[in-house]
Amino acid sequence: MPKRLVDFKIDVRAESSYFSRPEVAPLPPTPDGKTGNPMEPIRIWIDMNNSIIKGMWLRVAISVLSLITGRPGIQTKEISRMLYPGLTPIEVMDVANWLNKRGAVEPKGDSEKGLGCWAKEGFYRALGGL
Repeated sequence: MPKRLVDFKIDVRAESSYFSRPEVAPLPPTPDGKTGNPMEPIRIWIDMNNSIIKGMWLRVAISVLSLITGRPGIQTKEISRMLYPGLTPIEVMDVANWLNKRGAVEPKGDSEKGLGCWAKEGFYRALGGL
């Protein structure tokens, strides 16, 4: 290929929208599973001193969020089936509700058939600040 065909200048300018950052919902509290039920198991991201294990919480949230983005409309029972035995269905619901409060996912669908989870625009910013 002759060089003169690909030798040209490119003028790149940033528009004002490039510098503006979209709003992200504030960080909701990490679910700790305190329901008052003594038979309720301790969440996988909570240690024996009832403190949050940030690395584990981040891994769990990333796992659930990646399944939702990879399979739009996936139901939480399917997510828990895929992540079993690492996560219980209750833990998956906790994470999905947290991601919903954070603005990363939203539940949609028929409540009788089961709600599916859909990633919202800018879902990748949900885990910022953890």
